[in-house]
Amino acid sequence: MMMDYLSIFLSYKQGRRNGTPVGLKFLVGFFIFLLLFRPIVWVLKVTGIFSLLQWIGLINEKGYFDFVSLFILLVCLFILAGVLSVVGTVLFGISSFLIGRSNK
Repeated sequence: MMMDYLSIFLSYKQGRRNGTPVGLKFLVGFFIFLLLFRPIVWVLKVTGIFSLLQWIGLINEKGYFDFVSLFILLVCLFILAGVLSVVGTVLFGISSFLIGRSNK
């Protein structure tokens, strides 16, 4: 954590030396992030969302978010939606056929 503060301070000093100071919006946003980061992680842990993301595989064993797993999960969800759409269309067609035959 101290290294993060140190790197931000050094980049701020280097930016001032080069004539491109770090904007006030960035500094305010960074401090708001620091204030809100721990409560967000706490809420994720307490509600079980964090463990659900680990169980699904979106958070790896080191605790980092895995974008490759997210991509694979989204592709699988799109395939599942397509299969369910096709199955629904076939079942709707069969149902319409049977209802049409019984009405004659």
